[in-house]
Amino acid sequence: MIVNPEIQRQPNRRLTVEEILEEMIADNMIGRQAAEKLLARLTIKMRSEYHALEIIADAKFNHIKIPKRTITMEELTFWLSNKVGLDYLRIDPLKINVVNIGDLISIAYAAKNRILPIEITSDLAIFAISEPYLTDWMEEIRPVIKREIKRVFANPVDIERYRKE
Repeated sequence: MIVNPEIQRQPNRRLTVEEILEEMIADNMIGRQAAEKLLARLTIKMRSEYHALEIIADAKFNHIKIPKRTITMEELTFWLSNKVGLDYLRIDPLKINVVNIGDLISIAYAAKNRILPIEITSDLAIFAISEPYLTDWMEEIRPVIKREIKRVFANPVDIERYRKE
């Protein structure tokens, strides 16, 4: 992603509304004026309670190239997965093996890192993530789960919903 170099140098960080909006402007998805309107009404509470993609999706921006089409959360998630170089995953709750996954990490740990274990094999654990720059958790759990870790990018609302279930 093209972001402020100062922000990019910060290790293990969450996505920001500003960096995503800048990318959307650069990709000609939205105009600068629309982005500035959102930033002007953004509160500290919104930033702390919601994922950056949720905030942007809730703004219901119209696509600059197709003005009558609203940019959806799923479209943002797919677009951002390409930007950060991760595979996109639309979570199918019926394919999550809850029994095996519950043994890997605690619910609190998953919530803190905004991750959801999706699939476990004898040598691989696949995690749905919504924060591509939060990576410390991988080194913390790799010795515990004794498997390689693959990250896939998914809708943050879905991750939260299925993590609670």
